[in-house]
Amino acid sequence: MRSGSVFNFFPPNYVIPGTTMLGPEFDLQTTAVALVRINFVNSFAFSNLGAGTSYNFTTYANMAGNPSAMIGALNALLLHGTLSAASKTAILTAVNAVPAGTNQNLQRAETAIYLIASSSQYQVMQ
Repeated sequence: MRSGSVFNFFPPNYVIPGTTMLGPEFDLQTTAVALVRINFVNSFAFSNLGAGTSYNFTTYANMAGNPSAMIGALNALLLHGTLSAASKTAILTAVNAVPAGTNQNLQRAETAIYLIASSSQYQVMQ
């Protein structure tokens, strides 16, 4: 628990590819890490995380009849209200494209959660 430098686990001499600038934190987010995170979010939203883990999206499934309100609530919860207008529009389009059926509202909630939590805006600490 004793960091070797003020950069903690960031390599202090990491050069951002394609530049001459140092950016220690940029060594952590790689293409492979991005895909692992997106796959994790997919499992979380549409499947499960393994034995002993449970979660319930009923609150958001109940809001799915009003997709804009549901996205607004998820935006507030997951992004503190910072989701861009363009992203809101794209997510709303995707949520509205979920086919009708007995699980439509749950699938709408799962889709919105997946799209917000896998977005680049969610990956950035603000």
